[in-house]
Amino acid sequence: MELEDKFSWFNACRAGILNIISENLPKFAGSRDDVFGATALMMACHDNNVEVVRLLLEHEREIVDSNGKTALMIAAEHGHRELVGLLKPYQLCMRRNNGQTALMHAAAHNQTEVIQDLIDEAGKVDCNGWTALMYAVWRNATSAALELLPFEVGIVTPNQECAFLCACDAGNTRLVERLIEKEGHIAIATGETGLHLAARNGSTKIVQILSPSLGRSVTKKGQTALMYAAMDGHLPIVELLAPMEARMQDDEGRTALLHAIHKEKEQCVCFLINLERDLLDKKGHGPMYYAQQQNSNHIRLLVAGHLGGELDSETGDTTLIQAVKAGYIDVVEMLKDTQCGHRNQAGMYAINYAIALNHLPILSLLIPTEGKLLNRDGYSALTYAVAFGHDDAVQLLKDDVWLLDGTGHRALDYCQGLYFSPTYILLYESLCRTHPAYCAATLDFFRGLSHFVDQYSADAASVRPLVMAIIDAVGDTFFCADFHLPVTQAIDTVLGILEETTLEVHDMQCCVCIDRPAHSVLLPCRHMCVCAECIQTLNRRCPYCQVRVESIVSISFE
Repeated sequence: MELEDKFSWFNACRAGILNIISENLPKFAGSRDDVFGATALMMACHDNNVEVVRLLLEHEREIVDSNGKTALMIAAEHGHRELVGLLKPYQLCMRRNNGQTALMHAAAHNQTEVIQDLIDEAGKVDCNGWTALMYAVWRNATSAALELLPFEVGIVTPNQECAFLCACDAGNTRLVERLIEKEGHIAIATGETGLHLAARNGSTKIVQILSPSLGRSVTKKGQTALMYAAMDGHLPIVELLAPMEARMQDDEGRTALLHAIHKEKEQCVCFLINLERDLLDKKGHGPMYYAQQQNSNHIRLLVAGHLGGELDSETGDTTLIQAVKAGYIDVVEMLKDTQCGHRNQAGMYAINYAIALNHLPILSLLIPTEGKLLNRDGYSALTYAVAFGHDDAVQLLKDDVWLLDGTGHRALDYCQGLYFSPTYILLYESLCRTHPAYCAATLDFFRGLSHFVDQYSADAASVRPLVMAIIDAVGDTFFCADFHLPVTQAIDTVLGILEETTLEVHDMQCCVCIDRPAHSVLLPCRHMCVCAECIQTLNRRCPYCQVRVESIVSISFE
């Protein structure tokens, strides 16, 4: 069967149809694809198709792809050992355009058995001076690296790179320990040691191994491993190296702290700032200058917070106020005691902004120091929370319910028209809980009750006698010195009484004697269905709903 084009040829070769391949060899042998310039032999090596390789070997063994890659390299990196044996006599020691050998491909892919077959290529280097061992180490191919160690250890590139430095860069502790004796002293042409590379990549274990011998080493720019770790935000390594390398400065006078600020590595900044806060670079710039050059508002406020805080001359905002506005609780935590009590040009404290933004964690931090302060308009923090309708903030501030503002008012006074709202109930209950006599609390409750009843009926005048009776009864019951219920229960009770009571009270007959008016309210069911005389016959059960009676409120109308 004659094939029409090379695409059919490649498909036949990959499918392993030997008779069609043999028939079309004269026409298509040596054909290359349009992408990488690969031949059918290379494709067969990729697929580990031994019979096709045998058939094509004589015709395509000298061809390489567009990058100089051979069929042997493909077989080597895939671990096809039988194919390596077939191709080795023809392609051993051939190189790609970048100087790589088949052994380097096998090493990079951790093909240990193939390495043994290609060991004759050991010691060769690519265009950058890299060996197969370096490729294995760089790719963390540990088994391959151990196989190559006896043959290639000690080889150094023109740029002073070696397998040991590759292991440090890759974070391979096992290989570092095997290579340190022969290559541990080597540094890259830039002056970077294995400690620098391990610190940059966060390899804590390797840093522990190397720091005793390589600690305080500097690059040609004067940079330490601590600076490398700080720039990349590796806090455990920063903590490990700080005792030996803190306060060292590079050729421009920059410390590890200044590098950490520049890279916005906040955890490292927080650790280093107390060690290096006083050091300036050679231009006289310190931590605050570096922080102000960054795009991150948080790093600027974080550094300012560690340095004690600043004051914005235009707005009068302290660093604490700025941190509250931005919601940076860590900065607020630092400054809540040292910058508290300062009013900005708008007359506001930090706590006022925490309330306005309803940032409860920050508000909790500021209450001990600013909770009782009045802003320029004379409003307390609690009043501010009431005005914004932030009930959660009111909950945190409710213990200041008795605090008078600059106009002599309490926060509850600003709840006019909000009677029985969650805010009103919360403040009222706090009044009852914190004032021993409950007088003012009771007054506020009945003021709200009166307002509610005025809204309850269009004919408020006809309801007023009932209101006065309820006030007498509920007031004596709920607000006596020996017995007190929270406002929510009081409100529920009063509303229940109103709902179960008609305006024509004297026309409501006792459901027991069907003679006298029913002027007694049974609790908790709230039914007003029995007279005072018949109460004694109830056996503690409501005659209307049979719910057990826990208490009775008798209303007298004269």
